[in-house]
Amino acid sequence: MGYARDSLSNIPDSPTLLELLLACTYTQFQTLERIHEIKSPVTIVHSHDDGNTPISHAILVFDQLISSVLGSAPPSFHALPFSTSEEEFTALKTKHQQYRKLRDDAVTISRTADDAFVVNEVVRSDGVKLAFVEIKYGGHGRVAAQEGVQDILIERYHLRNPL
Repeated sequence: MGYARDSLSNIPDSPTLLELLLACTYTQFQTLERIHEIKSPVTIVHSHDDGNTPISHAILVFDQLISSVLGSAPPSFHALPFSTSEEEFTALKTKHQQYRKLRDDAVTISRTADDAFVVNEVVRSDGVKLAFVEIKYGGHGRVAAQEGVQDILIERYHLRNPL
């Protein structure tokens, strides 16, 4: 690794070998930075038992989609420095509670009888319909196969049932 760093060191602003490898193997999507550009209806479907992508990612995307209705969410507790005082923590906790109330008031929630899935829906001020369908089971690749999910998509997007 020293050789690669040394051989690139003569080139101004050259990346290290590690930086080059990371750039080739790591894909960074700019989803949150560009999500405000979406002007069409969106339905996010995600499973609680997805072992590849945590459901918190889908929640974050949905919250960003509805931020025009609610305003920006307060910073995450995970972003707090270790030196955060009790007063600062309490103030942030209060902001989270206020934001949660706004979110609960804005989002319509419907559930199936057996709670197999939960549908969170909101209409943005520009009329765009947004939905987040939380499914108990389905893993990473079997979400669309879960009973009821296809019916939700057919209804939301006025698709014809192929049967």
